[in-house]
Amino acid sequence: MKGIARQLPRVPKYESIWDPETVLTFLRKLSTARALNLLQLSVKTVTLIMLVTGQRPQILQHLTLDNMQQTKNLITFSIAQNLKHSRGNSPATVIKLKAHPDKRLCVVHYVAHYIHRTEKLRTDNQLFISTTKPHQKATTNTMSRWVKLALQKSGVDTTVFAPGST
Repeated sequence: MKGIARQLPRVPKYESIWDPETVLTFLRKLSTARALNLLQLSVKTVTLIMLVTGQRPQILQHLTLDNMQQTKNLITFSIAQNLKHSRGNSPATVIKLKAHPDKRLCVVHYVAHYIHRTEKLRTDNQLFISTTKPHQKATTNTMSRWVKLALQKSGVDTTVFAPGST
């Protein structure tokens, strides 16, 4: 196995990276949280979470209102179940979202607004729900599509970079 590893060394998936400032500039230019429709609000919220945490889209599917603790400047999610990339008896995954001084880029502000906006549409305790009726919990593919939409609209080449590259 060592010989194979020497002959075929691991190489990074991407030879270059995209500038997060282009996506942040696009997100900053969007309307306020109240003026956005549900799809735009979902796209912005999911993209901000992905940029802040560096997590895979799969992890967002495990964010629920039950495992969330919120203060004025911090939202914490604790995910106890084993995920695809976690070891058998690893500790719970904790995701902390801290407030940003610019409300147009504040992930805490947008998550709180998203929860309030989707309160009457929600059928379970899942954080993200689909934007079309019936509003079921959003799948990993749906959230990846939302991030890809944000990347495309901000000018990132999505033929090269996948949503997981955030």
